Amino acid sequence: MAEPQQSLSDAVASISTLPNELLQCIFGIVVHNQRLDDYGPYEERFPLRLTRVCRSWESLAIAAPCLWTTVLIKYGGDVHNAPLFINRADPCSFDIHIEIQGLSLRDTETIGNLLVTNASRLRTLKLTDFTHHEAETFTNLLSQTAWPALEVVDFKSDMWSMDNHVVPFVSKLNTLRSLTLKGRMLDFQTSSPAWSNLTYLNVRKLHPRLAQLQELFASAPQLKTLYLPCLERIIEQDELEGVVDRSVIDASSLRTLSVGMGHNGEDDCSCPLSYLRMPNLETLCVNGIVYRTVGNHFSRSEMADSLTTLRLSHMDITSSDATFYRTLHNVRRLELIATNDADLLSQPPVLAQQATSIPPFPSLASIAYFPDTREDISWLGNLTREMAPDRNPILVEVLRRHYAEDLLNELPPKTNIVLCTDPPGADFPLDEDDPFEMDPSEWGSEDDPFVDYEYDHDWYYSDEEEWYGHEDDFDDDVGLEDIMGSLA
Repeated sequence: MAEPQQSLSDAVASISTLPNELLQCIFGIVVHNQRLDDYGPYEERFPLRLTRVCRSWESLAIAAPCLWTTVLIKYGGDVHNAPLFINRADPCSFDIHIEIQGLSLRDTETIGNLLVTNASRLRTLKLTDFTHHEAETFTNLLSQTAWPALEVVDFKSDMWSMDNHVVPFVSKLNTLRSLTLKGRMLDFQTSSPAWSNLTYLNVRKLHPRLAQLQELFASAPQLKTLYLPCLERIIEQDELEGVVDRSVIDASSLRTLSVGMGHNGEDDCSCPLSYLRMPNLETLCVNGIVYRTVGNHFSRSEMADSLTTLRLSHMDITSSDATFYRTLHNVRRLELIATNDADLLSQPPVLAQQATSIPPFPSLASIAYFPDTREDISWLGNLTREMAPDRNPILVEVLRRHYAEDLLNELPPKTNIVLCTDPPGADFPLDEDDPFEMDPSEWGSEDDPFVDYEYDHDWYYSDEEEWYGHEDDFDDDVGLEDIMGSLA
């Protein structure tokens, strides 16, 4: 036991010898990654953890404004602490995540006034769990102020209906780079002259009409990531009458596209996705439940040369779609999650005139195959046998509970098998409603898979060396007055 303890002591001593500038840079990277990856409030603030390591790190953290730029408001007490973090972050821009559920109207108004006071430095505004009235109150206040540094707006709530009061706020933000809107029954204005810098758009329950999609890419020429997790099919009167501009859409800026096909999709769907021309698309994610004709949506997309990652989730693969997928000759990563008839991907095209000497997915480097139940995996062997003999082995990921070691012997030697506990996650921040939301009326019913789930967690507080059985017992603001000054 002495050697590991000595190694740990040496490691701590080595870290302590790093110059403050390098330490501050390392800590800043951690804070930045938390800001990007955060899709729910952290219970413990990273800068406060630093101050509890040693006096040297405490002094460094207190003197570094860039470490205090993430402000989280989840409880009433956080409302009073938020100004301390914002002031400590000065002159840096700051990011704020507000979970309004449980906050009083007075707290909400206090937060709004706090943001207005510091409008010149607000970089990220994230609101979750709010009602329609709270959203209206907040956006009315925000619409009266200029936000010169605001780059990221994220509104998410199952209790919120999108309304016109949000549009004036987001449409005038000429600094906006990322926009996420997740509510109920969204009717979203997809164009704004101020969106010239927009690179990321994530909107739930929106099925844009062709004119809207044309306006979107005209207004946001730098859009790189488009995430439509739950499309809703809406047929407009002008579509029925044929009064629609059928011009193709230049979406050459897109690098990543993820769409969730809703239950009301049809084989003859005439949605505007087929009008997108995406010659630079690198990642395509398609989610759906027994949804067909994916090829009809993207066969003219011009993505064959650029696409490197293809993810298909909760759908059947038809022969015609398999033919389309085989044209994606630069795909290096293939993910099949709860996807039926995957063996069609290794079969020849349906029509003889479509036959080709090029094997399917000639650039493939890894496959993630995660069906709902154990399926025949011999098609994976057929797929790899067609590849060039000098190719490197393909990484094949499968579920451990479905495929034991003896079932994998049928695969050729040009494969490296990895047994996984869970399927790989998507490249996007997923919510409980992705790719489809659950009807709130079913919550708590026998159809709810989480009805019997126990949500107890153990929280560990290092200073007191105690275990807390419930999250509410964990007080992250212990020692905050010593660092920030009086909370009064």
